[in-house]
Amino acid sequence: MTYTHGICENLRPSLEKLLQVFFVGLTIGVQRTVIPALAETEFGVVQGSITTIFALVTWRNHTRPDAARRLASIVSGGILAMPSGRSPWG
Repeated sequence: MTYTHGICENLRPSLEKLLQVFFVGLTIGVQRTVIPALAETEFGVVQGSITTIFALVTWRNHTRPDAARRLASIVSGGILAMPSGRSPWG
């Protein structure tokens, strides 16, 4: 089996990888800029708390095994996302 090297010979996989990296960058950018600003303006969340929640959930996911990680992430994310006494809906 022979392999060919270079972007021209492997244009489709190279473009797919470039597109994938672009979308991952967009997702991370939205998570770090748009979501905290939206949470602050629309839901009255204190500035910086969304970033702290993302960091805590990420840290917790890296310290637990796979089976427990998924459930713990869903439950802890739901608990942390609950409003604390102040609701914009009344």
